[in-house]
Amino acid sequence: MNPFAESAGDFGEAIEYLAKFIEHVAASTRESGVAQEADAAASPLADDSADLFFTDPPYYDAIPYHHLSEFFALWLGSSGILSLDVEAGLKRRAEECIVDVGLGKSREFFETKMTKALREGRRVAKPSAVGVIVFGHKSTAGWEAQLGAMLEAGWIITSSWPIDTERSGRLRAQDSAA
Repeated sequence: MNPFAESAGDFGEAIEYLAKFIEHVAASTRESGVAQEADAAASPLADDSADLFFTDPPYYDAIPYHHLSEFFALWLGSSGILSLDVEAGLKRRAEECIVDVGLGKSREFFETKMTKALREGRRVAKPSAVGVIVFGHKSTAGWEAQLGAMLEAGWIITSSWPIDTERSGRLRAQDSAA
């Protein structure tokens, strides 16, 4: 379509619909939200306060998240967008819930940390809350560690929904369990 046609589907109509959407969302907001950084194993939320527990936990040994965040923190820090707190970064790295033998983080470390985090989620979730945990890993060990932590933390697994999330044409996914 021609975005300047002054007819259905043009740029002006798109802007009008976007403005209506923003007005609707703004009018439906009753309370301001709050964002706060906290360790998943020490939530500031009250007991039985959440109707939904939804998490995408670290994928065992698949992704070194802190290495990635350090790269972006340095980049954002040098641009002045983010202030760097090296001590806090080192503390977060030490507490990061992953398996990384080079950093002294074993399967047991992962399971203990994950169990604490999921137990904290269980404390915060109401008894009637629904819990959703998005987890992907190519090894049986990763799945055993995650499921074991969930059960140890007091969650009752009622169903699972395995899905294939990789596009078959993606080069990294070909001949791999990525």
